[in-house]
This record gives sequence, structure tokens and C-alpha cells, in this order.
Amino acid sequence: MVTGIIVTLLKEGKLLRMENSLQKLKKFGFNSVENLEEYFKFVNDCADRGNPVISDAEWDSLRNLLEEVNPDSELLNMNWSTDEGELTSNDKLLDEYGMCSITTLKEISMRELETFAKVIDSAGGVVTVHGAIKENGHAIRAVYKNGRLQSGSTRGRYKKGRDITRHLQMRIPNYIEAFEKYNLVEIRGEALVTVRDFENKIKDVYGLKTPLSSVTSFLRESATDTEIEMLDFVMYKVLIDDDNKPFKTLYDEYELLKNLGFKIPQHERLDGVTRDNLVHAVSSFLKYFEGFMDRGEIPYACDGLVLAVDDDETFYNSGKHGNAWNANFAVKEGRYWKNNIYSSTIENIVWQPGKKYLVPKAIITPVICSNGAQVENVPLYNVGVMERYGYTVGETVYFRFGGETGVTLCDYLGQSCKK
Repeated sequence: MVTGIIVTLLKEGKLLRMENSLQKLKKFGFNSVENLEEYFKFVNDCADRGNPVISDAEWDSLRNLLEEVNPDSELLNMNWSTDEGELTSNDKLLDEYGMCSITTLKEISMRELETFAKVIDSAGGVVTVHGAIKENGHAIRAVYKNGRLQSGSTRGRYKKGRDITRHLQMRIPNYIEAFEKYNLVEIRGEALVTVRDFENKIKDVYGLKTPLSSVTSFLRESATDTEIEMLDFVMYKVLIDDDNKPFKTLYDEYELLKNLGFKIPQHERLDGVTRDNLVHAVSSFLKYFEGFMDRGEIPYACDGLVLAVDDDETFYNSGKHGNAWNANFAVKEGRYWKNNIYSSTIENIVWQPGKKYLVPKAIITPVICSNGAQVENVPLYNVGVMERYGYTVGETVYFRFGGETGVTLCDYLGQSCKK
């Protein structure tokens, strides 16, 4: 009986995948899929409470691992319902346009871009591509009924989200005349705080460690008006309960939001993208948006770009692989986003002989990086750096990890702390 099952699995190619999955799980320190799911629930619960225990890069790695070893896991499905109960009649659009994951390129190459290239092929060989900054906040939604703001909620990570109607009423348009003719309109986006506000108004006053944990705190039901006023809601998606939509492209969708008074991410589009010039097009987008970063024109923490087919009809007709659309992808490459940022807790600080002086090194809770390497210590460079950033036992330390550069101490934005 067992032999028959193995033969069947071999014919279907499943046995090899099972073995590879187990090997990969063990490489990342997990004994089973259940063990991975248990840890995944834990880190998401911590994030929802405003006390993240891993960086976004580590979270991406965990999610990618789970999707690879168990693509049917219930933890891969986002939940927009709130603590007040089940979804209401205002949530009709959720059923039609559920939240999807997005594929992140491991590198800018045709091998990684093949799925997107096939979308271009099916669209006649040439498309317009839309690109936008991928801001790092909490996903939110606002529901309008006949033009009036009715409700809002966060996207819970694998559990019920929060009702943030009060927050939205203070920070975004409460009535939109252009939406009055539509029964339901849902607008999706990110809740954020600016890096400037975090540094000047939040970090020391509230004792919060990152812009993202600040957003989590300020989205709580008991948040004060002062806290809510430091929140920005940057919108990127309009869903309308009507076939007669006022836009047919992503670019026009963004511009509609801007003209209605919403904040939107920096964005642009590029015509004439083909399979042959796709790699060059992605690199061009990367260089273009790096210019915004160089000039300090992006006020929020961000972790890459999102590129997509601009035409709505082509986008939705492209279909999905798993829970991700074929017609879009995320890029985390270039000078600002290539090397992942990791975080851990300092367990001890030891001093080692340097060229002239003793040099401090943080012994941290071990971190498994995206390439499978384990990092157990981080250089703190000197006493000045320790004092400037408050590095002591029990504090959080951030670092980058690259194959050639090794471990580099940085702040939560990825900027080097070595001065």
C-alpha cells in the first residue's frame, strides 16, 4: 500500500517536492509545516499589537516559505472583517475583489519575469507598465455609500481587523460628490506616519521604535485626536460597484484619487514594454524612483516598487497563480531596497581587540536570513555609536546582510550607523 502511494507521488512529482519542502523547512530552523505556521501566527499577533518581533524582510521570507511549502495554508488569506462581527452589506466588494498577495522578484532577470512576460505575449506583445512606490504601512480600506464615507477597517493579518471609521473621518474626505451616483465605492491604501514626524514628534514622546509600530499604536480604538492627526492615509485602489467606472488604467485611477483630495504614492508609467525590453524597463523604473529617494522626496518608509500592467482589462484577464496576480510584481532591488533589513534583540555585548581599541559586538537572538544564512552577532563599531542609538542588552538592533558585505549595522530605515 505504501509503495503504491510512493509510486503515485513519484508520477505526479509530489514526492520530490515534499522532500525539498522538508529540507527547506529544516534549513530555516523549522521541524514541520505546523511549526512554521505556529511561528507565523505568533509574529503576526505581535505585529497586530504594535510590537513587531521581526523585520518586514524577515516577514516576507517567512510568508514566501509558507507559500512554497503549503500554498493552501489558511494563513495566506487576508481577513478584512472587524471585531464588531461579520462583513456587512457594505462589504460586497470584498467578495468580488479579495485581497491578494504579490510576487516579489528574487532578481531582475527574465527567469523571474517570465510570468509577467507571458501576460505581455497574451496582450499582443506590447503593454504600458505602471510603477509606484511600495510604502510600508498598514493596509486599510474606506467604504463610501452614495458618496458618503460609511466605514473603514484595517486588514488583519490572519485575524479580524480593526474598525477605524473614526480615524478616517478625521483624515480623508467624508463626502465625494463624484461617487454619489454609485451605491458602493471602496478605496484601499496604507496608513502611515512620515519619517519626519516619527523622528521629531513620536519616537521620544511616545517611546515607539519604528514608523510602522507608531501606525499600529495610532490605529487603536482609544487613540487621541492628536495621535490620529499624525496618521496619513495614502490610497492606491478604487473599487466601484458599477461597470461604468471613470477610469480604465491604473495611472488614471491614481490620478482620480489625487484629484479627489487623497494622498497617493509617487507613480509613473512606461509605454512600449515588450518581452525583449522588459528587464531594461524594470531597471529604468528602479533608477527613476531612486531619484525620488536621492532627493528626499518620499516622506514615508518604503520597501520597494510595485509594477503592473496599466490597462485594467488586461490586468484582470491575466489571471492568478496561487493568490497572486500574474500582471503585477514587487521589486526590492537597487541602492535602497536590495539588501534586506533584519532585526533582533541584543542578548549580550562583548568587546574584542581592534586595530587600536577594543571594539563592541552585539550577541543577538539568532536570525535566519533570506538566503538561509544565520546571523548571531552584529558589530556595534564604537562607544559613540552605542550611545547615539541606545544599544544596550534587551534593545532592538537592525542590520543588513549581504553576501559580499556581510553584516552591516543600520537603523530601521536601512541607513548605515557606521560614522
